Amino acid sequence: MDYPHLRDQNYLQFELKKKLTDILGKTGAKGLSVAVCGKTSRIAAASDGIISAATCEPVTENTVFWADGLAAPILAYAAFKLQEQGRLDLTAPLCRYLSEPFLPGDRDLPKVTGQMVLTHTAGLPMRKNPDGPTKLILPPGTYFSYSALGILYLQRVMEQITGQDLQTYLQDTIFRPFRMASTSLVWKEDFTGRFAYPHDKKGKENHYIKAEKPNASRYFYTTPSDYCAFLNKLFAPQTSPKYCLSSESLAQLLLPCTSLYGNLHWARGIGAAEEKGSVRYWTFADQEGSKALAMIDPGANIGICVLSNGNEGRKACEVLLRELTGTAFSPSLNYFGPSLKKAAWKAKGKLMQKKFAVERDKT
Repeated sequence: MDYPHLRDQNYLQFELKKKLTDILGKTGAKGLSVAVCGKTSRIAAASDGIISAATCEPVTENTVFWADGLAAPILAYAAFKLQEQGRLDLTAPLCRYLSEPFLPGDRDLPKVTGQMVLTHTAGLPMRKNPDGPTKLILPPGTYFSYSALGILYLQRVMEQITGQDLQTYLQDTIFRPFRMASTSLVWKEDFTGRFAYPHDKKGKENHYIKAEKPNASRYFYTTPSDYCAFLNKLFAPQTSPKYCLSSESLAQLLLPCTSLYGNLHWARGIGAAEEKGSVRYWTFADQEGSKALAMIDPGANIGICVLSNGNEGRKACEVLLRELTGTAFSPSLNYFGPSLKKAAWKAKGKLMQKKFAVERDKT
């Protein structure tokens, strides 16, 4: 798949603004910001809409958005770098790196590896149980079940290995080297005045948290241009062996190894979709009041990141990606939208969870 128009900087700079204004009007999203990157650098960026319904201040290229799910590919990239350095084995049980069990009393937790966490086949629930002990919901390594708790588990292991909190480690190894000055796992004071406030279904500003401690499963702040600086490292030639992954590690990270349904798969920390003989990769953020969608097509050397600050933002992100790529962006639509294949896949997962729970209760 090729996108010659996405390499035309003059065309993009003119068209992007028009598309954003049109899409905001059709979807009702509050604000929208996008950046497109190529093999060597960012090609173009544009923004439209407002950061706050209360102040009506405009979204700009420097506006920072809350986009929690977009942290997962960065965590995966950092984990593979630790593996290159011989400090982490993603095929080994994660429990060997911690002195205290992540989930006390769960007999299946020692089977969970870093690769299982990154492919969401660890069998971990979405989050910890606030009312009692947290246990695995599926046998490790058997079935896809998206888990923010798994991301947090891998974070704890990486912090133990590096002796640093994840924000400090990523700042030194990814954010600063890749020139991502407006990206962070914790709130930075210079975000004040340029943060896109989340908005609920009624268009009112929604609650958000100024994170003081890093939690890669929940808090991630960035701009489209910053995130494109990272996306570029997933398909562009290695520029710094000290910080960039080798081609071998990158191939492992991008290997579609967990099948979902239809053309959807999951690689390590990022979704994958096979379309017309090529593979496109994608990641998303879907929290209340803030939505995001990012994709790369390594074969075409193109990456796109779209961020929005309203509940209608996911539709706006999908429409914009569809217009930019010239095709229906089916990975996101298939993942979130209804389909018979998806219904059957989810039903199988629920059946496996019930069977696993029954077998555990017996023993």
